[in-house]
Amino acid sequence: EAVEYFKICLQDHIIVRALRRDRQIQLLPLTTYIVTHELIHVVRFARFLQRFEVSERERESEECLVHRITRELLSPVKMPGLADVLTAFGEVGMMEMMVTAGST
Repeated sequence: EAVEYFKICLQDHIIVRALRRDRQIQLLPLTTYIVTHELIHVVRFARFLQRFEVSERERESEECLVHRITRELLSPVKMPGLADVLTAFGEVGMMEMMVTAGST
């Protein structure tokens, strides 16, 4: 029996930078969003709905789709600060852009 192994790597230094830059964003709702987003990617990879190796254009399209799915899943969740995270991601559109915006 084949075993699938997926690894999610959280870039804590980038998360901390995003929290410092955007003071209304809190750690728990931000982490909830990020982990949910990444788990959606894992499900899509495991079900072969998306290939891991894709062009930059396909990756951007996949990110927008996963972002939309993440918003749909988390929008009804009642968690202090989650609405701020969803608003921030809604304005940016892609998670990587939000957490790395302004970082150099």
